Amino acid sequence: MYECDLNFDLECLQKNYKFTSKAKNSVPQAIYCFLISKDFEDCLRTTISIGGDCDTTAAISCAIADAYYKNMTQKMVNQIMMYLPKRKDGCNPLQTIRDL
Repeated sequence: MYECDLNFDLECLQKNYKFTSKAKNSVPQAIYCFLISKDFEDCLRTTISIGGDCDTTAAISCAIADAYYKNMTQKMVNQIMMYLPKRKDGCNPLQTIRDL
């Protein structure tokens, strides 16, 4: 069984957290960002604020936040959709999402 230490300080993470591709150095930080969040958007903003491998940590923390808060606004969804590419490597992300 894997145990992880979630005893972080947000300001310390924001100043010192560095990119890493190791799960043991990104999953606990993502969970921590979710745990201190007030809602989905706060979770996203907090996770991005620590820097490092933001796309990975935000994917983890926001997946948890979406399941927990269940309040991602349609406005936020629409804004995110605007940033997705129409096509990438033969894939159409917008169509994939619409098909879900």
